[in-house]
Amino acid sequence: MSGFAAVTGANGFVGSNLCDTLMSRGWKVRGVVRPSSNLKWLNTDRVEVHKCRLESGEQLDNALRDVDVVFHCAAQTSATSLSELMRSNRDATQAVAHSIAKNNGGKTKLVLVSSVAASGPGKRGVARKPEDPCTPVSNYGFSKRAGEIVASEMSGNLPVIIVRPGPVYGQRDMEFLQLFRTLKHLRLNPIPGYVSPSLSMIHVDDLVDILIRAAEHGQAVQGDPETTQGRGYYFAAEPDPTSLAEFGNRIARALGIKRIRNIKIPLFVANGIATSSELWMKMWGRKSNLTRDKIREASAPSWAVSPLSTLRDLNFGFPLPMQERLNQTIHWYRAEGLL
Repeated sequence: MSGFAAVTGANGFVGSNLCDTLMSRGWKVRGVVRPSSNLKWLNTDRVEVHKCRLESGEQLDNALRDVDVVFHCAAQTSATSLSELMRSNRDATQAVAHSIAKNNGGKTKLVLVSSVAASGPGKRGVARKPEDPCTPVSNYGFSKRAGEIVASEMSGNLPVIIVRPGPVYGQRDMEFLQLFRTLKHLRLNPIPGYVSPSLSMIHVDDLVDILIRAAEHGQAVQGDPETTQGRGYYFAAEPDPTSLAEFGNRIARALGIKRIRNIKIPLFVANGIATSSELWMKMWGRKSNLTRDKIREASAPSWAVSPLSTLRDLNFGFPLPMQERLNQTIHWYRAEGLL
């Protein structure tokens, strides 16, 4: 299948990789980006770029008009307040959904890129399923779940498919880059708390493939968002969970490092550092993922999820193991002079 897709947040880590893969598969792509966006990763020779804010209005309507699918990738992962995250992750999603329903008469699909944080953590040793009740623990998780709900509420007017990725790594990712650098130069792997949670992670190439398959073959959300029984929700994550400690060991092997040291940081120390980081963010208007909100996520017992419905419904299989994906990621970082 190919068609015409609009991608919000098209200049970002996931969005730019999605645009590249869509075009390689014969899709026509319109990239929807904020006016101040850096377009470094976006192929502006082939992507039709629309610059607009994700809020109700004629500009957004024009950006999302006459397409087959809207992939809503734009999001904010960290902030110093819940209200800021709600504006970016709930209100923008609502504006996108309403614009599609208003202008395209239910003919356009909405594929919402959510997060496992919207589902919430689970018990250690038990992988969460899409039909499990949502119990987010972070402001980010609350805002992403709120985005899912406002999108689901429009399911009577347009097909809505929700994809929940685990932590995403790969080419063009700047968030995990700092961990790669710390392991390379200091041989240290900092872990908040005393026990590393289980993590279901995913490489960006696999996530992009799942997003496209969701648009082509995914079931749409139906009914009340609290009683969907998992229909229309897909976890995008590798079937074998890892941990922060094991992930660090895997990165070290890919870097050719024989031994690293896992440093367990007491939560009161991690929260103190995060508080200082938030003050720095407020003073200088900078962004950072070192916040108390992220410490809450990192100290949860488990972020393991089951991708079985994704593998079944979307006919998806992981083509490469995590270790090979990490090798690819490091190769890209080195080629770009980042590592």
